[in-house]
Amino acid sequence: MIFEEITIHNLFAYYGPQRFDLRGLTDKKNIVMISGRNGYGKTNFLNSIKLLFGGVTDALRSSVQRGRKPSPRQYIMGAGDDWLGVMNVQARADGKKSCGVETVWREEKGTVRLSRTWTINANAFESNIQLDAEFFKNPLTKENEDQINHFLSERIPQSYIPYFFFDGEQIQEIAEANWNVQQQHMEKLLNIAPMERLIEHIGYVAGDWKREALDQKDKAELIRLENELKEQQAKVEAKGQTIDDISSEIEDSEANLHYLNRTIEGMAAFRNQSEEVKLKQVKADLEVRRSEIQKKIATILPRHLPLYSNLGLTGRTVDTLHEIIDSESGIQSDLLNKLAQHLPSQVFEMPPYPAEKLTQAQLNFFKERLANNILGYKANPAHWTGSLIKIDAVQAQKTLDMLLPFVHSKSFTVELADKFRDLRNIKARLHDIADQLENISTLSMDEQALYEKRVKEKNLAEGKIIDLKADLKKNQSELKAINTLLKKQQEKIKHQQERYKQSQMARKKVEKANLFKTFFQEYKNELKKLRRKAIEEAVNKHFSELMTSQTFIDKIEIGDDFDIRYMDANQNPIGMGSLSAGMKQLVATSLLWALKDVSQKNIPLIVDTPLARIDRGHQENLLRRYYPKAAQQIIVLPTDSEIDEAKYKILEPFIYREYILQNPTGYKTSVVEEKMYFQTKRVNHA
Repeated sequence: MIFEEITIHNLFAYYGPQRFDLRGLTDKKNIVMISGRNGYGKTNFLNSIKLLFGGVTDALRSSVQRGRKPSPRQYIMGAGDDWLGVMNVQARADGKKSCGVETVWREEKGTVRLSRTWTINANAFESNIQLDAEFFKNPLTKENEDQINHFLSERIPQSYIPYFFFDGEQIQEIAEANWNVQQQHMEKLLNIAPMERLIEHIGYVAGDWKREALDQKDKAELIRLENELKEQQAKVEAKGQTIDDISSEIEDSEANLHYLNRTIEGMAAFRNQSEEVKLKQVKADLEVRRSEIQKKIATILPRHLPLYSNLGLTGRTVDTLHEIIDSESGIQSDLLNKLAQHLPSQVFEMPPYPAEKLTQAQLNFFKERLANNILGYKANPAHWTGSLIKIDAVQAQKTLDMLLPFVHSKSFTVELADKFRDLRNIKARLHDIADQLENISTLSMDEQALYEKRVKEKNLAEGKIIDLKADLKKNQSELKAINTLLKKQQEKIKHQQERYKQSQMARKKVEKANLFKTFFQEYKNELKKLRRKAIEEAVNKHFSELMTSQTFIDKIEIGDDFDIRYMDANQNPIGMGSLSAGMKQLVATSLLWALKDVSQKNIPLIVDTPLARIDRGHQENLLRRYYPKAAQQIIVLPTDSEIDEAKYKILEPFIYREYILQNPTGYKTSVVEEKMYFQTKRVNHA
């Protein structure tokens, strides 16, 4: 695939039809230079090509607003002031209705023309796509979109786009990418992914055959479980979207809070007012605390103070009560009390009964007479001990239970002392605050109103963030619970599938499917090993070409699952965090170069910000060794600060077309065919 022409019409910053003639490629001259200042349309050019080959992808939608991802419709039409849509602002203001991008490329079979256009009205839009080729009988249009997508996927599948059309500032993300995502991209790029899809499809077929082996009742139960699983999976997706939305709202709210904090800090005239508000709040809190302590002391002090103030007397009383309870007379008195309480009932109310039945009055009389006679044998408490206390053992035990906490516990006195100390400290602090408040100057009414408004906005923002974070935590917890249920549901399905014996025919089919699955899995693993070795050799070769004199990374290793490891001269692993941004970009560039070689895909390379964070020495290596060799056709999109005259001279022998983007108003990018340096001609392709 060699691009011969690209036309952008009223799309992004490009006003009117702007055409890039890319013919003239030779074996020795393979570079197209499209230069321009920041904001003049280089990134818009790159995004136009991505939009042409991939449509409105998640990656494009995620790039237009920080923390937000507009819907496909919002991406085309606009989403408020932050994103105005794909159509050129000036063209829309001038009443234009359509925008789009078109390219013509050459391949072995002949010339191909592809275009995407959008017709945009006030509240709706219509998208169209058309593909035509010299070897087609008839052009393909929107009605044949599946055929168009299949045709494009054979040339440049969507998963290839990040590896061939990219921003040099962002390619280090490839080296740092999530391992699972990176593995998936590499397998697609190296044509291994179709094998994985085949294995998955065999698994689906084998699952269907397992169902055939179950009787109808068990089959119905399995279907029910699978439907429940789908519901749980839908809940997981919905909850994940909710969490993403809340996280985005938290980012926006925190940005707003940061702005309010800076605004308040910058209002030097309100510093005294801010201090006064804080002091008054502290004073109010201290007054509340003082009132609480005083109420506590007033509640407990009158009731317990006599006992705690005479702990010696209380202790002696406790000792005397112990003597009364432990004395022989005390024990006897306790026994007689129990006899007087229970024996009359035992004698008169339980069999055997007297021959002549007693009346209730007689029973009460004899019971009372017996109890009094028993109690008559009690010793006088005054003779139990030498104490002045004259009470029986029961009263002594009750009194002892009441007094013991005051003798053995000092928590009350400690607590009381702490509260008096707190009162003293609060009083001193309130005195200091009163002095500080007297020293604070008075502000004007306008200044005070403005300050209070900002503080209220800040408090509301802080409250909103707290609520959002609580909501986020709640949704994350709910997601965890749903995932737990999801896992249990999967186990139930697995158990249901394996619980019953399959019929002989289904069993044989499943066994054959498993054999094929194992065979293709082993074949896939062998393919990965071969590709891994080829990538590892290529990436180390290209990395050594791009580096100058560094010895930090001795070797880049590619694992069996395409995981990347960096080794030093002693074959010790190097952490990703130890690499500089420029080093990561060179590693990623080497990896892209290696993947391009191993995949053997003849696709043009488009690079925005080609030198990014690379230092000057390594920039020259990129210009001399990478761009002239990395692809059959390369389109670079630099600024003049990236490619100065010295660097331009390095690339000049390989350049066959040059364009400069002009956009002084910010809304009308136009394309001028002109050398970046050493001007020779000027042609306006408006």
